[in-house]
Amino acid sequence: MTLGVVSFALYLLHPVVEEGDLFLVFEFSHYVIFFIAIFTVLQLVMLGASTYPIKRRWDIAAYKSKEELLEGYRAMIARTHKWSIPMFGLGRVSLDVFHWGSNWKWIDAVQYHLARSVFIRQHRQNANFDFARYACLVTDRQILGMANVSLASWLALLVFRWVSYGLQVGLSRDGGTVSFRAWFVFGIVLCLLELSLLFACMLGVRRVCIKLGADPQDPVKTVDAVLERIWVAPMTHVQHAASMHGIGRSALGEGATSDTPGNSCAVDADQAAMVHGSEGGGGLEAGRSAIRSTMPDFAEEMPMRGANIPEITMRDAFVLPIGKAYKQAVEILMLLNSYYLAFYAVYFISRASKSETEWVWIIVLPLPILAGVLMAYRRVLPLIALLSTIVMMQPTDVADVEQEAEELNKLRRKLVMRVEDVLEQEFKACAESGETRADGQTSAAFLLKRWDEDDNGNLSHQELHKGLEEIGLLLSSKQRRELIRLADPDRSGGVDIKELAELLYDVEVEIAAGRSVEGEEQAAAAAPGRMGLTTSLNTKVGFRRTGSGLRPNGLSDGGVNDRVERLLRKRASEKWS
Repeated sequence: MTLGVVSFALYLLHPVVEEGDLFLVFEFSHYVIFFIAIFTVLQLVMLGASTYPIKRRWDIAAYKSKEELLEGYRAMIARTHKWSIPMFGLGRVSLDVFHWGSNWKWIDAVQYHLARSVFIRQHRQNANFDFARYACLVTDRQILGMANVSLASWLALLVFRWVSYGLQVGLSRDGGTVSFRAWFVFGIVLCLLELSLLFACMLGVRRVCIKLGADPQDPVKTVDAVLERIWVAPMTHVQHAASMHGIGRSALGEGATSDTPGNSCAVDADQAAMVHGSEGGGGLEAGRSAIRSTMPDFAEEMPMRGANIPEITMRDAFVLPIGKAYKQAVEILMLLNSYYLAFYAVYFISRASKSETEWVWIIVLPLPILAGVLMAYRRVLPLIALLSTIVMMQPTDVADVEQEAEELNKLRRKLVMRVEDVLEQEFKACAESGETRADGQTSAAFLLKRWDEDDNGNLSHQELHKGLEEIGLLLSSKQRRELIRLADPDRSGGVDIKELAELLYDVEVEIAAGRSVEGEEQAAAAAPGRMGLTTSLNTKVGFRRTGSGLRPNGLSDGGVNDRVERLLRKRASEKWS
């Protein structure tokens, strides 16, 4: 209905040269609105495809350490020369083609971690929250939301149609080179408007940096200091497992608060610390120190949420009064782009013969719109998404991210159990034949050797997929993509032994420790635990096969057991090359 009304309005606003042209003008208006709809959809498809590299960089940046990120960012600032574009709070993008992509890579990474750290602190989220996935969902929702064009945007298009009456008369009457030039100038103006919207978003990032403590006179040199102060370190897979079992530092009495994840497991953690302390002849603090000494990488498990960070409001993050004004501006520019291309397509189809000059104009006319979409639009929407996540939380998207994380955890548990079965069969085969495994070969090394067809030391995504099918783990395309995303966090195209070990938690250690589970459980059931503690804390218990995955039998979700502690000590002490 909306398209019909807009089409009729275009018909009323179209210049009529002669009385007999009424029907032609009516059909012309239908053609225009048809192509506006077509080019709007094509723009959305192009935006979805062109924002993929940015979202992929967010995924990669999620696993970068603070030192690596700041080192790359400072190197980017140092190598930029005077021929560069200012990016306000995040440095300058060199016009040198050899550094263009590299500079944007670090700028995207800094933008990501700036937004992530503020989001987690301001909205009190866990450090292991998948912010990259959350930002991608917000960006995708904004792109899809643009398909539902508001009435105000259609009215703005009609107003522009009325204002550009003279230009349209020139185009419809003779279609000469003057009209070509005028239409091309219109395209250049649209491209400049889109670039101005991009710089407005970058200015919003600058305002956020200044609000967080960057120097207003030279924020470029101080944005790294802001990141140093508000940095929230991403948790690794093993650290996430530790937080699930209450072994994190926050659960060991270091600044745990009522809203700190792991606090619900603090009692179990203290019980485990008492066990360690009693073994060494000390008390609770001695036990805590013993556990902490085995986990040197857990020093920054959780941020002090909301501490030392000012509240970022809508007016801080957005130059325009309200954030919705950005969405409205993006919609209007998108419709004007479609309007520009619609008249271009209608004119191209209506011409029966064209001179060489006209052919040149036909090739040149779409270029300003393509440049605006690829240079500005594809960065405007992700930036608006990041700024939006800073000032407000989208409950629907947060729930979707948490649900996807739970499904991925279930899939990973299923993978671990399948690998357990394979390794148990391998142990039995070796025992029956009298052979022994290679010197302490881990589960990751065993699977890497078994699945690596080209013997290059890495598993390609295809080899990993074949290996999963070999152990009977049949996945859908979505599950396969999510598992590969987890197994290959740096998006290198291959899974090395370190990444495979992180994925599997070195389950071979767990299997070897679980061989005497039944006997130990029976013995523990008849006797109280040390110092009056429950026996489940002192028993090496096996993993359930009922879908609860890595949660031990006989323990609550936050329970602590010796096997998990020993595994974490082993993983923390390993140094991978």
